[in-house]
Amino acid sequence: MSDDVFNKLERLLAQAAELEGLSEKVFPSDAKNLASAEIRDMLIGIAERHQASRSSGKTPDFVRLNPLLTLNQALEDSANQTEERALSLHHICQLKLTEFLFNLVEQTQHLHAAAYLALQTQQFGIARSLLREPADLAAPTHPVRDFFEYSLRVAKGFDEGSAPKAMDILEAMEATTLQSVANQRPPREAFAEARQDFAAVLQEHEKRLGRLESAFIEQEQNKRASNDVRANVQQVISRAVSGKKVPAFVVDFLHQVWSKYLYVTFLRQGVDSDAWRQGIRDMYQLIWSVVTRDEAELKRRMRDQLPQSLNRLRQGSDSIFHNIPTDKFFNALGHIHLAVIRGKEPDPRLIKMVAFPKGDAESAKDYVIKPPQEIIDTQPGTWFRIKRQGLAIRAKLIEINTDHGYLLFSNYAGVLSTRYDFDTFTDGLRKKTITPIDMQPVFEPLLTQALAMLESYMQAIGKELERKEKEIRHEKETARRQKRAAEERKIAKEQELKRILEAETRRREDEAQRAAEKKAEEERQARQAALDQALGEVNKLQPGGMLELLDDDSNTQVVSLGLKLKRTGKLVFTDRNGRKLSEQLPEQLAENIISGYATILDYGAAEDKRLDDLRWIRHTQPD
Repeated sequence: MSDDVFNKLERLLAQAAELEGLSEKVFPSDAKNLASAEIRDMLIGIAERHQASRSSGKTPDFVRLNPLLTLNQALEDSANQTEERALSLHHICQLKLTEFLFNLVEQTQHLHAAAYLALQTQQFGIARSLLREPADLAAPTHPVRDFFEYSLRVAKGFDEGSAPKAMDILEAMEATTLQSVANQRPPREAFAEARQDFAAVLQEHEKRLGRLESAFIEQEQNKRASNDVRANVQQVISRAVSGKKVPAFVVDFLHQVWSKYLYVTFLRQGVDSDAWRQGIRDMYQLIWSVVTRDEAELKRRMRDQLPQSLNRLRQGSDSIFHNIPTDKFFNALGHIHLAVIRGKEPDPRLIKMVAFPKGDAESAKDYVIKPPQEIIDTQPGTWFRIKRQGLAIRAKLIEINTDHGYLLFSNYAGVLSTRYDFDTFTDGLRKKTITPIDMQPVFEPLLTQALAMLESYMQAIGKELERKEKEIRHEKETARRQKRAAEERKIAKEQELKRILEAETRRREDEAQRAAEKKAEEERQARQAALDQALGEVNKLQPGGMLELLDDDSNTQVVSLGLKLKRTGKLVFTDRNGRKLSEQLPEQLAENIISGYATILDYGAAEDKRLDDLRWIRHTQPD
């Protein structure tokens, strides 16, 4: 805990003690306040009842009626059962802090209801530490804080899909917490031991999960490896027939039957085995025999190696498909061979050729899948909140497979939650349907917020106490005034009447002053608007623009804008012979316009010349 946060905590608790004194002054009571030790004993009793209720499958009343575990309410109920004993305002403020703290946990951590309910029991330990010695919580390594952070990290991974196995972990966490509260030793010692006990339970759970996760990873890798073998076998066959006109029934045989034999041979004996090489050679021998039209070479091979190849093809097929007859295939094959040996083309009704463009079946290339930056920045073991099909699940990343471009996730129950390819996962991150769960420590920032809430709470109490104290003083003063002698009543009434009249007079004067100020402001705004409008008109003037000026003797004179100085904005006006008659700044001219001493007749270059001449004649000719 930073010094600033701790200092604020001490300051607020000191203020709570001051409020206690003010409260006793305003609300005197014969009941004695409970001591901190007595409240700690009550906490132990409440924790024991809570544990007993949970063990019996029942939910304690103060939990069932309120989603938030309000310890102060439970303690107040216990205090009311003790004759002439009550919680002090100082203690209520201490306990209220835990309520605010866990309310923030519920609002900001998006925990499952069952996880939050189990985590609520942490309030017992924090409340005991606050009552015993608040300074203990200043250390980030304090066992109560450490156990809270540890428990919160566990709770963040729980969701509905991980129950009921993961529920055992939450129950163990809750039971360990309650046992620590019931322990008579100081919270520091009790919760240090609780941390070890719960870590041991969780360690066993994680060992079991580790075995299941390893099995998931191996299963997925084997599945991918098997798919790779099938793809390689199909590529080997496609490469063999590429660029050749192979009968369709032979192609079907190779892809549907012989590929299965090669797949099994690959898995059992490997690509370097004699059986694999022989299976490839027999496949090429078969393809050659249906493509060639060299009758002499076919006769030679029919006497030499082709029968052995065909026999191995039959035996290999039978070893994979025991119940599928191959006689039809080999009979059709024999018809092709016989036709070629006789120097004839095979019967086109028997054979439908399938052409494979050369190059379409190139051997597979090794592609390196480069993961996106979002995946590079993600580490296995990170927990995620995943929105899927209207549900929000929590899953831990257990593997990033860059060979095949996928990620595997499991949950607390040891179930393989889901698998994502790189693109789907990064798309979910960007759309916020997949969000990492923050596992960083939260006690100090949440406590900072809780202290701000406590400060507001105490300010409200302080204001209420001050209001009540003023009300009491006012009542006493009123009583004293009522005891005054009868001869003072008339004076009091006159003084009251005078005060009312003076107040009324001041009110009227204030209203008159506000009305005058409002009118002056409206006039100022109206003049400013008129000035802005007039200045806008002046700014539209171009050389050649015409003005009508009025002097102090009400004589009018028409002038023309001869020059507009860029540096100063000054406007120079001349008569029709070019003599300078007047020069004004734009603001000065705007003032003259709204005052009626100047009128714009036209703006200059944009006006029609004929209209300019007419206006000039009209204003320069005598009446």
